[in-house]
Amino acid sequence: MSMTHLATHIVEVFGWADTMLKTSDLDFANTDYRPTKLSTKEDLLQKLDENYKSSIAAINNAKEDDLTSTWALKNNGEELAKWTKYGSI
Repeated sequence: MSMTHLATHIVEVFGWADTMLKTSDLDFANTDYRPTKLSTKEDLLQKLDENYKSSIAAINNAKEDDLTSTWALKNNGEELAKWTKYGSI
C-alpha cells in the first residue's frame, strides 16, 4: 500500500460516522464506492476537515435511537459483522 493510499484511507475514516448514521450497512459486493483520489497535502487536509466536520455534525444531531440501531458489514448479502451504530462508530 502506498503512503498516498494509506493517507487517503485515514482521511476517509473520519467520514465514517456520518455514513454509518445515514445507512444500515455496507455491502462490499453491492456498492459503487471508489476510494477518493487525493494526491496533494492540501487535498488531503481539505478532505480530512470536510469528513471530520460531517461526522461531528452527524454525531451531534444523532438521537439515542439512532445510535442503538444496528450497522453491518456485508459481502454479497452475507453479514460479516454487526454492531450497534454506537459500537461501530
